[in-house]
Amino acid sequence: MSLLGLSIAVLAGLWALVSILRPDDAPAPRAALVVAMAIAAIAFGAARPTTSPPPDDAPRVLPAAGYVGSGACASCHPSEYASWSKTFHRTMTQRADKATVLAPLETAIEAEGIRYTLSADTDGAVWVRADPGALDRVLITTGSHHMQGYWVTAGRGALRMLPFVFAREDRKVIARRDAFVEPPGVPQRDVRWNSNCIACHATAGQPRATSDHLHYETSVTELGIACEACHGPGGSHVERHHDPIERFALRRGAATDPTIVNPARLPADKASAVCGQCHSYSYPSDERGFWRSGYVESFRPGQELAPSRVVLSPAVLADPEGPKVDVEVDDLFWPDGTVRVAGREYNAMILSACFLRGEGPRKIACGSCHSMHESDPDDMLRRDRSVQRACVSCHSMPEDHSRHAPGSPGDACVACHMPKTSYALRTAIRSHRIDVPDSRGLAGEPNACNLCHLDQSRAWVATALARRRGTSDGGPPPPGTPESAMGLLTGDAAERVLWADAMGDADALAASGAGWEARLLTYAADHDPYAVVRYVAARSRSQVATTTQREPPYAVEVGDDQITALARIRDDRDVTVAE
Repeated sequence: MSLLGLSIAVLAGLWALVSILRPDDAPAPRAALVVAMAIAAIAFGAARPTTSPPPDDAPRVLPAAGYVGSGACASCHPSEYASWSKTFHRTMTQRADKATVLAPLETAIEAEGIRYTLSADTDGAVWVRADPGALDRVLITTGSHHMQGYWVTAGRGALRMLPFVFAREDRKVIARRDAFVEPPGVPQRDVRWNSNCIACHATAGQPRATSDHLHYETSVTELGIACEACHGPGGSHVERHHDPIERFALRRGAATDPTIVNPARLPADKASAVCGQCHSYSYPSDERGFWRSGYVESFRPGQELAPSRVVLSPAVLADPEGPKVDVEVDDLFWPDGTVRVAGREYNAMILSACFLRGEGPRKIACGSCHSMHESDPDDMLRRDRSVQRACVSCHSMPEDHSRHAPGSPGDACVACHMPKTSYALRTAIRSHRIDVPDSRGLAGEPNACNLCHLDQSRAWVATALARRRGTSDGGPPPPGTPESAMGLLTGDAAERVLWADAMGDADALAASGAGWEARLLTYAADHDPYAVVRYVAARSRSQVATTTQREPPYAVEVGDDQITALARIRDDRDVTVAE
């Protein structure tokens, strides 16, 4: 409230109060009282803080096609609203201001050979100045869990990403190129929030692009991933439940409510499609419609994905008539067709036997392990049921099934059946293609056994698996260079970063001995051409240094000459992991 507004309000209020308290015999025209109260109301109303309109080119927050925003849900669903509010889905996209921007202000930032500085004005708006260059207002942020990126106007309603991000793990700003697997020396891709990010980083996002894609009048129902992203537009639901008596009756009854979608009550395929609308690599079936209204007109939670988009695979991308993307197929998928980019788990899960052959309650769904409301926001794993319990609810196995000590890391179902072979955000993530170790992983991508048994060769794994199947004579495993060393030094960039991460994994170090990895990690941290590989290798080297040194079960000797020789045959093709 301004000082002038406060003064007017106080004086008007006093005038009204004095008029009310005057003796009955004193003249006090009723008109004076009415005017006084009116002045007080106007003054307070004028002085009340207001929400300023979004700056030019920021996405407009507007209702669309029955969407009403999460605020309409809070009064009837307070616990769900509270649990959602704690998630990183809510803060996926935010208006940029002093409260939401995590990067430090008034600190020099170097990126792409330019110095940037972020600052805030007295209203809390955040600005960025490039030196030399103009002052731009930071309009929105994306991300708040691992990294946060910043967007400014690119003109004509479009938003472009600044070339740096804030890395929460290190509490510092780094160049965007250093945060992702991107070829060194290659110009960064031109990214537009209005088309690249809007479908998954906002609720009911509509690009509203012109036919030449040069001008946008972008709108969203809500920034971030809100209630209606998973439950569908809530306008009809809110309208129906204005009457508390009817609302109470419906809650006590057995009938379902057709005005809203509860993913927990959907069949597994449709429930998973709710997550898959964002956690998949896909392409709009109606590209022209997407540029106009995103998926607002073509998809609602509770529906199949297929009518609105094509879920990508190597076969789809090989079709001459199919969609085209600006990333190499080998950067997206392993040779067996499994997606290698984290955040796209739907592509992997739908290839799992648990999804393809499961039926009814035995068909796997995202909700088999994850929950939006009943979980730790860090990994969103269900509190009421462990992942191991989710597996054994369908699979009854003998106690010695894993061939690992009961309760050990190797005894966990995910250790063998969901190895960390996908990558995003400077870390390895478990593949969501649930499979058996001997059916894949020996033809390109890292395999589950070697990701834990870092000191062993690929031939050792093949022999061990053959012995388990009863197709080996039980002889000793052949010696060889550890597969982890081969992957770290000779693989492509996306493989190398996975192996660098594995070498810092506590369970892998316990199984493989700790200490011998340091020489390999030092070479990668000092010499790998990709900044993100160097970073992850250095991080793992620090983990090795703080782990109790222990000899590996088998003698491991990878000397400097062998390291240099392996590095000479490194796969140096350009790789881009499009997260």
